[in-house]
Amino acid sequence: MVDQGKDFVGGFTCDPDALHNDPLPIIVFGDHTRILKFIDFPFACGADGTQLLRSNTSRMPMSLFYSVLKSIDLSSFAYARHFKFLKEQEVLLPDEGSAEAYADFVEPLRDHIRSLMRKNNNLRQTRDLLLPKLISGELDVSTLPIDIGEAA
Repeated sequence: MVDQGKDFVGGFTCDPDALHNDPLPIIVFGDHTRILKFIDFPFACGADGTQLLRSNTSRMPMSLFYSVLKSIDLSSFAYARHFKFLKEQEVLLPDEGSAEAYADFVEPLRDHIRSLMRKNNNLRQTRDLLLPKLISGELDVSTLPIDIGEAA
């Protein structure tokens, strides 16, 4: 589940009917938190307070639209529903060639970010499994066949 919280994923559901059916990618905007998330995987929308945004022109590919939205400063509006302020912002549209060049440049970077996020998640899960065993003494690191110099 994707919501307006700081964490990229706010929870999980096993209900296939909860999956969002619009084409991907899509941008999730937190109306209270002002947090933006570029979503390119099937997801369920979290609690209310999220707005789902999509570019309506080929001159604004979703990756560029996300970057433009991230550059808008809504911090001076305190605790409020921020979507109304976001909608009032004017955005310049690039020409088709520039928009396409931007998308072509950014997509490999987004792929790399996704890969690093998956690796980070795997490392986090591994840490969460190993740490209690290390603390309890169930796992003795002195018996592990790893040379610390090689692991670094």
